[in-house]
Amino acid sequence: GESVADSLRRLVLPALAASNRGLQATLSAAELQQLEFADDIREISDLQRRDQPKSAMELFRRLPDVIRKSEHLLRLQVRICRGLGPDELSAALLELVEGCADDPGVGFIEIERLELLGKPAETATAVDRLRDRIGDPYLSLLKVESLLRLDRAEEASEAVAAAKQVSEGDADVALTDLRVRLHRKDFAGVAELLDGLQQSPEGAAGIPEYQEFLQSEAGKAWLQRQVNQSEAR
Repeated sequence: GESVADSLRRLVLPALAASNRGLQATLSAAELQQLEFADDIREISDLQRRDQPKSAMELFRRLPDVIRKSEHLLRLQVRICRGLGPDELSAALLELVEGCADDPGVGFIEIERLELLGKPAETATAVDRLRDRIGDPYLSLLKVESLLRLDRAEEASEAVAAAKQVSEGDADVALTDLRVRLHRKDFAGVAELLDGLQQSPEGAAGIPEYQEFLQSEAGKAWLQRQVNQSEAR
């Protein structure tokens, strides 16, 4: 996102410049246009906050291109389009990606766009780019679901292992590890993981294969261990 200085410049300068001709002379052409359309921009933001995306987008499209292409308005467009539908959101995300190519955080937007389009291979590649750019192995978790959709479970396991190196004991890592083991039908491995955690991580019951695990021999043995431990307390 934008820096604090840029936010202050965007939010405060228009109000000051409206009554200060000297300050107006220091603004760029784009900022002067934003000053001219400040009331419209505020109304668009209000409509978006009041969950009226169609009205907000109708007014948004009337703004000059030079204003609509500024970063904070591209982000506003994304927020509006979240209430319109996947096609509109995908297009808005692409505009934001193209308009903020130098921002490392835009990689997250690109990943969301590719997931929305149902492109798991491209999503996994985008996650790798973002992880390498930021240098955080934990981000590997973002590609696990895409890898499983591609039936690349071994790579998904490697992604979990990479995240574990920097976040051992993290709840999201544990749940993702469970997701991968269930996908691979490694029910003995699932039981081993759950034994180490002492309990199922929150969200486990929502994984489709989890019920299949509970009906397996390994799952039944794990459940019996839970009963025995409970009775021993």
